[in-house]
Amino acid sequence: MVMVIRSTTQGSFRGTEVKMVEDMAAQAVMAVEQARLFTKVRSHAQELELSYDSTLKVLVAALDTKDAATHGHSERVAQLTGALAKEMGIPQERLQDIERGALLHDVGKIGFPDKVLLKPGPLSDEEWVVMRNHPEVGARMLGKIEFLRGPSEIVLSHHERYDGAGYPRKLKGAQIPLGARIFAVIDVY
Repeated sequence: MVMVIRSTTQGSFRGTEVKMVEDMAAQAVMAVEQARLFTKVRSHAQELELSYDSTLKVLVAALDTKDAATHGHSERVAQLTGALAKEMGIPQERLQDIERGALLHDVGKIGFPDKVLLKPGPLSDEEWVVMRNHPEVGARMLGKIEFLRGPSEIVLSHHERYDGAGYPRKLKGAQIPLGARIFAVIDVY
């Protein structure tokens, strides 16, 4: 059966033409629906990302409460490290890892005894051995979480020194991940 629709300007449309228009309309409806769903998924992903970042800030705030002298230090260095990395032209997809790594740089200290963390005077040799483990402890903690694997490299390397005298791996120069080098400049600042 061929359906004929009368056009007021050009005559009649054949059934194949009507079918083609219907198919195009159906594809347009699907495209609009997919765009709507994509927007919804992107919105949920952004909400999830904000939730992750809020959770990280609460974790860092818990660590900061142990030491009033460094309160807010992690958030300050994270903001400044991110700003410097952005100014240097670091791609947007790497900025988030660099900022999170800077924010979480001392997370490995979370399980360390207060008598070491809050000691008013210089640390003993044994206490320094304990303290120098915090980058590795922090990196191990973060490395277990997929979205924190990038930041974990900064946490692991934030005490490396350009001359190779840092810890824990005694990396030097360009061996040190760029995010950790940027962070080191800010941390000294």
